[in-house]
Amino acid sequence: MKMTKSTHRHLQLNSLFFYIILLAIIGGIAFVSTLFSYEFDWTYGNRNSLSTNTEQLLKTINKPLEVVAYLPNDDDLRTKVEKVIKKYQRIKPDIKFTALNPDLAPKQAAEDGVQYSGQLVLKLGEAPNQQKELLTSANESEIVSALIRMTRSSERIVVFIEGHGERQPLWTESNGLSRLTDLLEKSGFKIQPHNLLRTQSIPTNASLVVLAAPQSELLAAEVKLLEEYIQQGGNLLWLQDPGELKGLTPLEDLLTIQIPIGTVVDANERLQAMLGIKHPAVVPVIDYDPRSQLTKNLKIQTLFPFSTMIRSNPNEAKNAAITWKVEEFLKTLPQSWLEVDPLQAKVVYDDTKGDIIGPITIGLSLVRSMESDKDSAANKQQRIVVIGDSDFMTNGFIGEGGNLDLAVQIFNWLSRDDSLVGIKMNPAPDLTFNLEPRMGVILALFFLLGLPLILIGIGVRVWLKRRRL
Repeated sequence: MKMTKSTHRHLQLNSLFFYIILLAIIGGIAFVSTLFSYEFDWTYGNRNSLSTNTEQLLKTINKPLEVVAYLPNDDDLRTKVEKVIKKYQRIKPDIKFTALNPDLAPKQAAEDGVQYSGQLVLKLGEAPNQQKELLTSANESEIVSALIRMTRSSERIVVFIEGHGERQPLWTESNGLSRLTDLLEKSGFKIQPHNLLRTQSIPTNASLVVLAAPQSELLAAEVKLLEEYIQQGGNLLWLQDPGELKGLTPLEDLLTIQIPIGTVVDANERLQAMLGIKHPAVVPVIDYDPRSQLTKNLKIQTLFPFSTMIRSNPNEAKNAAITWKVEEFLKTLPQSWLEVDPLQAKVVYDDTKGDIIGPITIGLSLVRSMESDKDSAANKQQRIVVIGDSDFMTNGFIGEGGNLDLAVQIFNWLSRDDSLVGIKMNPAPDLTFNLEPRMGVILALFFLLGLPLILIGIGVRVWLKRRRL
């Protein structure tokens, strides 16, 4: 091709137009990037991102939220804390973050209750009704616990009936409820053991009453107090283990339910092997009704050791003074059954003896509308949960599957904190190190025996080599 001045000029113009268009495209992309952003978290367990539950909680908060960090004049530390808070600002952009040196702002630090550098103060709402929480660290678990406490409209007092061998909320033994109690207290509940004989009444400010599997007979006067509490609209969690009702038949009638004598079992050996279950009376619940608030966001199985059947009694409900809306929110698998005879080494379903084939309902919720001057529709509801098992909440079983999540959701629902139902705290997945016993023995032998012998052997070899010289 012959190059002329005209051809050369056209090529220069083409090159000029190309660079102009290229720069325009780059400029356009740069401008669009200022309007939209997308971030990827490739860390294990998404450590640099908030959990789904935390994001859900932040979206329910419609009040101003401020984080004040009292830090020394350390730019690196301030940058790290600010980076943590930015994770929350991505979900709730109106979060205000302020970093102060407590030595330079002593008056404000004193007003916020700050005692030393490194503490954080969360402030929710506006004065004069502003709520404050003082934190010692900026980890997600502490911040979420504080936010849950502050979002509750009032103090949540949970009364645990005692004096009849019930499950004890403060006991640290395997049959106690201390693990659940600790988490409930962190999220704003106040746990109060209560003896009916000592007080002859139920506190009027109780958010709910827990009757956790009494082992001895309740007096008629005590049962009467519980009946009056229910008739007046009180919320109740009744955990009933297999066996006699210990004087609670009037409650069974008042709630129009039936609790047959027997133990729910599941003899599916393949399922037991998959779940690591060694007893047929430890029964899993796998399928949940997606419409039920009580099992909202539950994705894994829950385990119920030595449970019994709970069912509504429609015949009794026809003539009842109180009309309940009943929901069966916990059901076992179809192959399970209610074993009416005492448990033997090998259980076999036998309908001629009165065994009831599954699926067996072991959890009921009862709701009725109440007249109230309060605005919230939830506050106009009386809520009751009856579960045919108390072991699933104990220290020995609360960590199995979704037991803890279910227990917390039940307490949140009964206390009418519907916005908190389904919200849970997920710790980072790599904070614990699980090692098989065999690998632990191998590592112990290597570091305690093998490695010292290798080092001694190397030392002897060097000593012998030098000796020959």
